[in-house]
Amino acid sequence: MKYFSVTELKKKGFKKIGKNVQISKNVNFYKFHGSIGSNCRIDDNCIFIGKISIGNHDIEICKQLDIKVKNLYPIGNLRLANFFHHIKEENNSSEKYNCDICLITGNFIPVSNKTTPSDAVFFADKSLEEGLVKMIKYTIKFCLKHNMKLIIPLKRDKKYLPGFYKLEINFFERNFKKDELEYIKSNILEKDQDNFSSYRALLNSKVVVGGFSTLLRNKLAIGGKILSCNLTKIDRYNFPINGLCSLNDCSYEEFEKRLLEIYSISKENYFSRLDKNQDYIEKFSKNYSAINLIREKLTQLGINQN
Repeated sequence: MKYFSVTELKKKGFKKIGKNVQISKNVNFYKFHGSIGSNCRIDDNCIFIGKISIGNHDIEICKQLDIKVKNLYPIGNLRLANFFHHIKEENNSSEKYNCDICLITGNFIPVSNKTTPSDAVFFADKSLEEGLVKMIKYTIKFCLKHNMKLIIPLKRDKKYLPGFYKLEINFFERNFKKDELEYIKSNILEKDQDNFSSYRALLNSKVVVGGFSTLLRNKLAIGGKILSCNLTKIDRYNFPINGLCSLNDCSYEEFEKRLLEIYSISKENYFSRLDKNQDYIEKFSKNYSAINLIREKLTQLGINQN
């Protein structure tokens, strides 16, 4: 994948650009102007029109940081919309994606600068790795104790990103004992980017557990139950919705009690115990997706879509 240079991004309308910014050359810009912080990566199939926001949470963040944006359009997640478009003709998803717990392990964290790819600078703080490892150990212990089926979808596709895939596997190999590692590898779901493997596991799981990942937002937005567990002791990784869905700096006993409760109760009960609506972070509608919203906005702006 090729990325815009800093000079090219400035020509596209960015006034301020942080460090380690990677924006694919397949991203489209229409009447755009704005800024982007450090350690951000935006892949293919995205469109910048003025400013597109994922949900109301992003609008509030802009206000808190006194970021002046002329137009904010909450549209949802385009990749998630593409997934539902992709599967709309399918009758059933493969049983291999069905699980009780879908564990999102987060990004790998390279141990030294020698093995650090350019988009992993963000994970320089060792406490991030320690927090992720602790969360994974909690989930493994929980699934073994309660005889629950676990799926761990990998983030990197071996076919397209073999180097990153190896580093992701190395994260497990250096942090877990032999028996833990064997259990992890027996429950890994290899990334199949072309077949939306991560979204399939997300859709077919009873509960999604993770630290910090957009997949947690996706699951909540489509009406699913999650547990965001931040054990890094870094407040900025706390989930933006409080209530039953989030738990920070907890013991295993607290984690077990919360996850059992989430797993056992109805979705109606679950969502009644969150302090914000499920679409607060990410807008979602199966009947009128982000694809439709983007097309509608482009039409309103008089932009030819042919």
